[in-house]
Amino acid sequence: MTATPLLNVRLGELLRCPRSAETLPNGNFVFTSGFQGTPEAPFGQSIEVLPDGSKVYVLEGAAREYRSYRMKDLYRGIHR
Repeated sequence: MTATPLLNVRLGELLRCPRSAETLPNGNFVFTSGFQGTPEAPFGQSIEVLPDGSKVYVLEGAAREYRSYRMKDLYRGIHR
């Protein structure tokens, strides 16, 4: 068995608890940072990067983040 890296990207701070990674349909990648900061002031980030490793956006929340996913919209699949 052989593992072949698809992407080698520097996301910023050393992530103590990286949680998830996802390949998006457009070829970009999104990562969830999990736990950053201190126990008194934790925060988490969702970071989307292009295939060349450059960041598209960083979404930061003032809490630990377990997992996040990019969605096309919030309403697809809801039937009334």
